[in-house]
Amino acid sequence: MIPPVVDVGVVAAPTDPRVDGILHVLEAMGTRMDPQAATVEAVAQATATAVAAAATEVAPVATPAVALVVAPAAVNVEDPPGIVVAARLVYKLVEHFLKLNPPLFTGSGDPEAASSWVQKLEKAFALLMCNKVEKVMLATYQLEGVVDTWWMTTREMIFPEGAVQDWNTFREAFNDKFFSETAKEVKMAEFQRLR
Repeated sequence: MIPPVVDVGVVAAPTDPRVDGILHVLEAMGTRMDPQAATVEAVAQATATAVAAAATEVAPVATPAVALVVAPAAVNVEDPPGIVVAARLVYKLVEHFLKLNPPLFTGSGDPEAASSWVQKLEKAFALLMCNKVEKVMLATYQLEGVVDTWWMTTREMIFPEGAVQDWNTFREAFNDKFFSETAKEVKMAEFQRLR
């Protein structure tokens, strides 16, 4: 016999702001995906109706209209032609991302650190075929210290409530803050010498 479980006043563990950020993004993604899930369910029911109607030679009703609504939602404009990234569980994406051992960014004094960090992350994003929202979620998970504090305080300004978290917008704000003017000038001089 299993003894009964007694609540002894378990104290909740302190929350990590990075985890809170990921949960916030997941909640927003879930909110956006609910209408898609309803559409997929409608298509499944319409398909079942169409199959049953075909078996009894009755014309299906409204199936083409539903199919037209679903097709655009299934295509990700950012993905390369011919590659379709199926909806995946976020924890699996994070697990695969962390297995690639992505670098953390702490805002060190090295002017090349920000550029190097972004390049390494983009390499991982390409391998995992991340969309623009996933890129922001994974990148912000790798911020630590003052950089994480910067993100927590400026996130709402960069992405107002209801705005889609876009990688290009994040990268631009990140570079404006952490990629110094001196480093930009050095990069431009290197580029000019390559010509």
